[in-house]
Amino acid sequence: MKKLNLSAVMAAAALFVACTDQAYNLGRIDTTVGTHVNIKLPVGSIGQIKFGDLLDFGEDNEILKTGEDGTYRLVMEGYSETFSIEVPDISIGPMSGYAEDEVLLPAILHGESLAPDYTLVEKDVAVPCNLDFEKVIDNAFLRGIGLAVFKDTGFSCKFTVSTGKATLKAGATMTFPDYMELEAVDDNLTVTDGHIVTFAKDCISGQDIRLRCKSMDLRKLPEGQGVISMGDKQKLVMKAQVMLRGKVVARSGDFSPIPEKIHFNYLYEFSKAEIESIQLKCDLKGLVDDIPIDIEDTGKKFNEEGYRFDLANPCITLSVTNNSPVGISMSADVHCSAGGENYCSFSFSPDKMNFPAGTATDAFLSPKGTNHAAPAIDIVDTQMSGMFKKFPEMVEIADINITTDKEYFTVTPDMKLEFKVKAGIDTEVEFGPELKIPYNMVIDGFDFTSGDDIKCQVDEAKITFDIINSIPASITLDADATRLEGEDTYVPCDDIRLQVNGSVASGTLVNPSTNHIELVFSMDSLAVLESVERITLNIVVEGNGSASEPLNMNQGIKVENIKAFVNGKVEGTL
Repeated sequence: MKKLNLSAVMAAAALFVACTDQAYNLGRIDTTVGTHVNIKLPVGSIGQIKFGDLLDFGEDNEILKTGEDGTYRLVMEGYSETFSIEVPDISIGPMSGYAEDEVLLPAILHGESLAPDYTLVEKDVAVPCNLDFEKVIDNAFLRGIGLAVFKDTGFSCKFTVSTGKATLKAGATMTFPDYMELEAVDDNLTVTDGHIVTFAKDCISGQDIRLRCKSMDLRKLPEGQGVISMGDKQKLVMKAQVMLRGKVVARSGDFSPIPEKIHFNYLYEFSKAEIESIQLKCDLKGLVDDIPIDIEDTGKKFNEEGYRFDLANPCITLSVTNNSPVGISMSADVHCSAGGENYCSFSFSPDKMNFPAGTATDAFLSPKGTNHAAPAIDIVDTQMSGMFKKFPEMVEIADINITTDKEYFTVTPDMKLEFKVKAGIDTEVEFGPELKIPYNMVIDGFDFTSGDDIKCQVDEAKITFDIINSIPASITLDADATRLEGEDTYVPCDDIRLQVNGSVASGTLVNPSTNHIELVFSMDSLAVLESVERITLNIVVEGNGSASEPLNMNQGIKVENIKAFVNGKVEGTL
């Protein structure tokens, strides 16, 4: 601490000797003063206190960043999460069905033996063959299956008779469900409308009837079929019917006695289908977990008494990578908390957050907009204005729901639908109208003692200076004089009154405001002044009632033209 062995007349001229932020050596003032003096002394100036020093995020600051143009930003990294859905292994089949009908023989023939291939009877048949299929699919997100395209599948039909032989005459048909698309393997068959098979030639019992299923559009399944929920699992249910219609000719097969009737058996067998592609309907609700942006203790002091941190245009960033064949939309709730209490919540609807298929897209969510150009998404919502009414210690993006822009979308086996979501805060530091940040400028290094051979009387002492303010916020000032009591403990000098005259207006980097301030000392005796060892300027930066402009590292407060004014009487020699 610099010791100044000065008369009381000169003491006030040394008020700005040192500052806790910077040390200012004003030099030793060497002069001689007579009695009844009125002295005006230039003392000096204090370099700029930058805006970043006012915020003072501490040595471990990791969130206050400076852009290339000097603009301050608050950057808070959130979590990056990747979520995926494995396309389930869905197979159709094997399925089989069985049906029979009876061909009654004429009574006159009973008990007789006929030559082989003797025609016994002709009959029109309509034989329904029922097929039931169920398969459990272990996938919680699957809600439906649409068009399934098969790479390789096949099925066969065969009819037989218990005795003798039978022929299914040309023109007979097999009608399959209309959600099947079939093609013939045998030349004996033709397919119309994708699901009606016609026999072009006679078909002898025991002969294989071969077909291929190209696809199934399971969206056409009746209610109660398709993908059925089973808790966390799903079940694929199909109940189909194949109808055989046509004319059957029954014949004898050997010389055995002719029975009263011949059983006509019809067997349908569908082998397992290898899927080439399939349309899925998924409910992606709950796919993405809550995403916290943990700010921890970085800005904790801004929630203490006397502070109010208010940003005009807080911005949440969402980076979404949609590695899927379908566009998605997101809805989410945002919760801001400090001190363990939630103080601000708002929601975003899916109509605002749309992310195209196969792209990585950045979304910027703010109350005023950020002017990011497409393909970035600039979402404006005034409900976000309360996000920094306190300094958040945690921002959580919760209840994230994803919907697709298509009810069904096509995938291939073993495909992975992947969604990567990264959240954070990237906000230009622009003051809101309710901002309040206190800052103390400590001035110390005083030893207001006069020599033993000097008698001093101080009539008036004051310090004047100009504050150059380039911060777009108003500033209020008061001051305290303190003395040391004990080790590192300063207490107020109650017998000294400091009055601050003047105020500090808002300014900008281009047009800073210049504000004249007077610091007036009132005291009853020199002994009181001699006790002063430290003066604290209490600065409060406040929003000026309207939105401002982004803050820059070159903005701050500068004290210039510091002058000491003292009126007094001295008896003795300095």
